[in-house]
Amino acid sequence: MRNLILLVFLFSNLLVTGQEQVGRFEIEKKVTENDFNVLSAEEEGLVVFRETDKYEKGDKKWEFRFLNTNLEETLNFDMFLENEYNLIGYDFDKGFFYMLFKDGVMNDSDWYLIKTNFNTGDFNGYLIRNELQLELSHFLVTGNYMVMGGRVENKPTIVHYSMMEEQVSVLPGFYRKESELVDMKRNVNGTFNVLFLDKEIGTEVNILYLKVYSDNGEMLLESSTRFENDMRVHSGTISELEGSDLVVVGTYGHKKSKLSQGFYFINVRPGDENKPRLTDFTELDNFFKYLGENREQRIKEKIEEARKEKPFEYRATVMVWQVREEDGKYYLFAELVDPQYQTNSRRRVSPYTYPGSPFWDNYYYYNNFNRRYFSNATSLVNKDVMVSVEYKQNIMVAFDAAGNKLFDASQVIDDVETPMLDQVSAYNFKNGRFQLVYKQEDELYYTQGTEDGNILADSLVNIVTPDPMDDIRNDDQRDGGVIHWYDDFYFVWGYQRIKHLSENERRTVFYVNKIKM
Repeated sequence: MRNLILLVFLFSNLLVTGQEQVGRFEIEKKVTENDFNVLSAEEEGLVVFRETDKYEKGDKKWEFRFLNTNLEETLNFDMFLENEYNLIGYDFDKGFFYMLFKDGVMNDSDWYLIKTNFNTGDFNGYLIRNELQLELSHFLVTGNYMVMGGRVENKPTIVHYSMMEEQVSVLPGFYRKESELVDMKRNVNGTFNVLFLDKEIGTEVNILYLKVYSDNGEMLLESSTRFENDMRVHSGTISELEGSDLVVVGTYGHKKSKLSQGFYFINVRPGDENKPRLTDFTELDNFFKYLGENREQRIKEKIEEARKEKPFEYRATVMVWQVREEDGKYYLFAELVDPQYQTNSRRRVSPYTYPGSPFWDNYYYYNNFNRRYFSNATSLVNKDVMVSVEYKQNIMVAFDAAGNKLFDASQVIDDVETPMLDQVSAYNFKNGRFQLVYKQEDELYYTQGTEDGNILADSLVNIVTPDPMDDIRNDDQRDGGVIHWYDDFYFVWGYQRIKHLSENERRTVFYVNKIKM
């Protein structure tokens, strides 16, 4: 039996043209072993790692593999850490992989940060003494600084840590009772953004505040956006500042509803109160595809009829995951979901955590079922514990810098359900063409089109090995996914049970396939 297989190859899928599976990394995994985590280092490669159940002198073993963009293993090493250390977040920035641990399970437990060189494997550890009852919800690293966001006594708090001086500070201006931390994002120039929601004194009016900081914690910009009295902000995320504009997008709805009715777009202007540009779901051309052709047509007819009197309202649960700038245009990516809730739970769930512990109680939610950690966009609504999530479709909307809709596209997601909320699909836009992709067991469903709405391809890609004698018997749906990696490349990962037909050999593997689209 092969204990470790590293395969680099060029092989095309026979079912469809336009996509090539150009590489594969694979490692055997026993059923009783813990699952792997995989993190994109973009054009530097991938980080594959996991916690194990093996110990040495009381310390727990962690396994690491660093891969280049050809999926060649450049480093393979183990690290032994104290058994009490619980991983709560990780990040990658400028050639270094970071892991944040909590020494124990209490909110005031000390933190331990590990910084690992992606090229050499050399690492530094930082023990960070903690005197705060911080419920962590956000985490990022920029340069020599770490930033943590969360709640202390139910009030948003931002903790800033200097690795050079080994000093902790709390950024001022957030510790407000009626505030909610919405998003934190690192910019390409090393600055970082903090988005939080507040309420106007004496009213229920939502106000979004955006603050931009230098890496050392100095505030560079502050701006606000006031929403109408009958509106409720449901979610929000920030673009990574690359050009001249910084934008905030998210979902909104009626103040008494937890379901969203449209997207908002804010082009941030320093010092001024910004105006949100609203796009109702009924203004989108492809929002209702998931309902089926007949129901979609009936909804569109109702929308047209309602325009003669009052607007037709349609509400849904939509998660906004990302907004990205490309050639002066902004591409919002979201997923429409159908969640099921455990409404009788007495357990408190924070607004920025996934079901169970980040909608989300800990943003980097550790789930014993699939042994993964998360760091995704957040929502302000639907705080009850989710017991399952069914995915209906993904949505991409292109805006100009003023927030005017240019075009929209969607892809129906069929038969994908997870025990907790997570992004299950990916997208890309380049050279006038968009791509929408999602994984369902050992298949990728792929849609490609142009700005004028012309669909160029709507096809299926089998996730395969380079050996035609390999018979893939199972791809476990409970874990794995697809991520846009860099340029025209995606990576897809998961677990497969494979039988080799000529040798009658069977193996269960964790795999990563590199796919060009």
